[in-house]
Amino acid sequence: MRQEQLEQLLNLKQYQINQNNDPNFELLPIQPTYKQEIDKEVQKLEQQSLFADSLDVDIPSLKKNREEKRLRKMAKMSQLTEGWFGMKSQDQDETMKQEFMIMKLKKYLDPKQPVKSSDFKTMPKYFQVGTYVDGMDNYNIKKKKKNQSDLIDQFLEYDQMKQTTKNSFQKIQQRQQRISKVNSKLRKLKRMAKSLGRRNK
Repeated sequence: MRQEQLEQLLNLKQYQINQNNDPNFELLPIQPTYKQEIDKEVQKLEQQSLFADSLDVDIPSLKKNREEKRLRKMAKMSQLTEGWFGMKSQDQDETMKQEFMIMKLKKYLDPKQPVKSSDFKTMPKYFQVGTYVDGMDNYNIKKKKKNQSDLIDQFLEYDQMKQTTKNSFQKIQQRQQRISKVNSKLRKLKRMAKSLGRRNK
């Protein structure tokens, strides 16, 4: 609507100027519309602004930066550290976590045998895994012994030999049975007391 109004006004001006109907009169050039003027102004502002120039530059994605940061952190953690005497950070898989839990609970396998408890409440980041090598004494007896490669298997075999878990389970079951018997007797006495109280009333 605004464009049509502008064109009507321009035509009216041209008619007023050429009231004498001169055939040699040249019409005034029609001026650009309002929208075209705004577009030109916007283009000028975009060319002058610094922000418009920076739009053409490829902005690195945040996901790529996070991935690079994570890889740099992993590489840094895997490097040798002077504070831990050259130890590397180990992969904390499920097997390692189970073995660490067994080491924390090893004093419960044989309560009579004194075992040094672990100072770590959580699994440490820096540690080393070694292999136990038997000595040459009693070699003929030790070579018949089946060596377990896993720490969990060793403790399970030791527990079967000592039967520590089985004995502990039996003690707990006996204790629970005694408690249940006492509770049943108390319930019977309460019921008898209630019945005697009703009779006295």
